[in-house]
Parts: sequence; structure tokens; C-alpha cells
Amino acid sequence: MSDKIDRSVPWISRSITEATKNADFKKVMDITVERVAMGRQVLIISWALFGISALAFIVSAVGWIIILTRPPPESDVWIDNRDTGLIARPVPMSAAVLTFGGAEEEHYLRQYINARRAWTPDQDVLNDHVAKIMSAPSEQAAINRERAQATSDPVAVGKGGHVMLERFRWHPQAMDKGSQTRRYLVLVDRTVWHGDKPEQTEPWSITIDFQWHPDYLMNPDDRAWNPGGFQAVGFSATPDRPDPIRRR
Repeated sequence: MSDKIDRSVPWISRSITEATKNADFKKVMDITVERVAMGRQVLIISWALFGISALAFIVSAVGWIIILTRPPPESDVWIDNRDTGLIARPVPMSAAVLTFGGAEEEHYLRQYINARRAWTPDQDVLNDHVAKIMSAPSEQAAINRERAQATSDPVAVGKGGHVMLERFRWHPQAMDKGSQTRRYLVLVDRTVWHGDKPEQTEPWSITIDFQWHPDYLMNPDDRAWNPGGFQAVGFSATPDRPDPIRRR
């Protein structure tokens, strides 16, 4: 009877053998081990991603600090060769004067000499200002002393006349390498006009000692007149054939 029951009712409970228990336990343990291993892998990946993110943040912060603390770029000046028409690579303003040749020196010397020694009444205020921004303090004081003399052009020639300087001839002299002082001897023809009547033209010799100081602070208007920081540190002007009645 029991055999019939066993065959007809196969789902009836039976006792679990030791082998079955061990097999089920092994399955459960395998699943647990896999879960622990996967958890460890997830934890390792999470820390790795966090480390990469933190490193990227630090690199970004350092990069911005370097960018924001860098000094602004200095203004550049393009230098062109007037003989060939070629344009050279840009250089900072402080180094531009190192590229100046005779043409640039003669340009600013002519501007300075005309501002200091030519006389045009309606341009007197501007010329006096230009001469002084291109002069060292000692020469600024000398300009004031010259203008106060009775033989100066503002006094002797007056507003009814003017003084013209023509035929500039340039003679570079020496340079003091210690102070970077340049010296030029400039020969000019000087003509005094009274109204529309000129006096006899006189040859004059002018000696100028000057330096370049592009680092000097100036307002924009003065910088337009004197971008290279031309500074006269010595000046003398004498007629080659002095008039015994009128000396300067």
C-alpha cells in the first residue's frame, strides 16, 4: 500500500539528505561570495572615480589661479624696416627704443630743437610744453632761465616775428655706455623774421645730450609727443659767426 501511495503521490515530503543540504548551502554561499566581491568592486570603482574627480578639480583650480595671477601682457610695437619695407616681430615698448636707429633719433631731435629754439608766437605754449616733457629737470630749469633773458626770442623777437630753423645736419658723437647718454652735434640755419622781412640767415651749432626712458610715466597726450621717453640732459646752442650786438 505504501508503494502505491508513493507512486501515485510523488510530491509527498521526503527527508533531506546530507548531500542535498551541502549542495544547497554551497549555492547560497556562492551567491553571497559573489555579492561581497561585486560590492568590493563597486566600492573600488567609486573611490577611483572620486579620486579622478578630485584631481581634476585641483588641476582646474591651480590652472585658474595661474591664469588670473599672471600680469597683463605688455603693449607691443611693430618695427618696420624703412629701407626694405619688411615688418619685424613685435617687441615690448620698453625694448622698442633699442631698435631705434638714426632716423628715429633725428626725428625726435628735430622735434626737440624746434620746440626749444624755433619761435612761433601762436605755438609758443605748445612748444614750451613739448620741450619740457622731453627734458630732464635740470634742462627744464634751464629753459625757464633762457626765456626770462632779454635776448630770448619771446622777448627780443616778440609776437610780431618768428624764428625758423632749416637745413638740419646731423653729426652723432659719442655714447656713454654707463648712463646710455647719446650726444649729437646738429648744424642748422637760423633765420629771424620781423613781420615779412627776414634778417640774414646765421649758421648755428647745437649740441644735445639725451637718453631714452620709455618707463617714465606720462599722460596719453604727452606720450603721443614722446612715446620713447626722450630726455635731454644737456643742451647748448651757439652761432658759428656770433653777432657782436646780439648773442644767445
